[in-house]
Amino acid sequence: MKIDRSFKLTHVFLVEPGLHCSAGHMRGEVEAFASGLLNLGLKCTVVGWKPPSRAFDKSINSQFVNSRYERLIESLPPKVGVRLLEFLTYRKAFSLGYNIKKCAILGLTASGPFGPALAVCISGKLPVTLLINRHLGNAAQRTTSSWRLAFEILARRGVALGAYSESVASSLRSILPYHARMIRHLPEVIADIPADDHSHSKKLHGVLLVSGTDSVGRRAPIRHLTELATIPFRKVILHDPSGRFEECDQLQIKHKSSVEFERVSTYFTSDFTAFLKTSSAVLVAYSPSFMNPSSILRHALSANVPAISSRFPDADFLHAQFGCIGETWTFDDTKSLSFAMDRFLCWNESNFVKLEQASVGLKQWANPLASARAHIQFMLDSRRPADA
Repeated sequence: MKIDRSFKLTHVFLVEPGLHCSAGHMRGEVEAFASGLLNLGLKCTVVGWKPPSRAFDKSINSQFVNSRYERLIESLPPKVGVRLLEFLTYRKAFSLGYNIKKCAILGLTASGPFGPALAVCISGKLPVTLLINRHLGNAAQRTTSSWRLAFEILARRGVALGAYSESVASSLRSILPYHARMIRHLPEVIADIPADDHSHSKKLHGVLLVSGTDSVGRRAPIRHLTELATIPFRKVILHDPSGRFEECDQLQIKHKSSVEFERVSTYFTSDFTAFLKTSSAVLVAYSPSFMNPSSILRHALSANVPAISSRFPDADFLHAQFGCIGETWTFDDTKSLSFAMDRFLCWNESNFVKLEQASVGLKQWANPLASARAHIQFMLDSRRPADA
């Protein structure tokens, strides 16, 4: 896919309000995405609420909101505070881009459309703008939803709406049928792309990696493992960057006689691939109602490590798009999980070859350069006629 050079886009403001957070994968994604933009020959400035604990590489410019607002944010209820934080961050990005010709605003994260929509409402002429949407609230259920109104405001002002899940993109199109061309499913950048090294552990009974603990209504890897009669792996690595390891004590007490457990609280911004490759397989346990993509599932496939994944929209998409991702099972069905593990333990070389082919396809689609190119092309495709 070639970039439309007739518009001569030169500068992208990459907006990430949660850049300073200690947990999550925003930092790695921002750095990877910025590298893709730089490789396209575009200048990139990251705009955040406040600096991360470790500074960016000198090749990445950054701008942050004035710290005088921090006490105000902290004094507000969390839901109100985060929306004001996002409004101020997006407002900062629009202000920076206002006097720069041929620039674009690319918002990677918002907890909802409210902060960006308010920033759009008080701004004058907008640069070319794309907002990635990970949350739809109750917009799909209620025609009078404030979420739906905020999305409508964004679309009417010419803001393109991207999603990293086809399920989210499809829901947005149903919410905004008159703005369908402004909505697209895009490849979420893989933050730690491995080199062309296809080595991985083929010790099928070796190490099972569980990255992330249970979250109500979203995922439940710890609960499912606890419910198993036996865990057919020699060792289980529990990875929780928050360091809380909720519900893990009960899991370890039940299976301590047969399984070795290790807890890892490292927040990886690099070398995540090497960490993944220490495992035989990665357990992914998302509810089928979870519409967003799974970073751990995509990073595991990129690293050529099999997943033992519940069936949910992103797992279905990756399987349909690229082929073998591992073994799948039915959420809330312990027998189904046990059968999936048994199938994995019977893998042969043919299974690993199919996994490697899928891994190559994913990396071609979502590496930093390809992902940045897809985002920029969509921004140019979605420009209003008056901006063309």
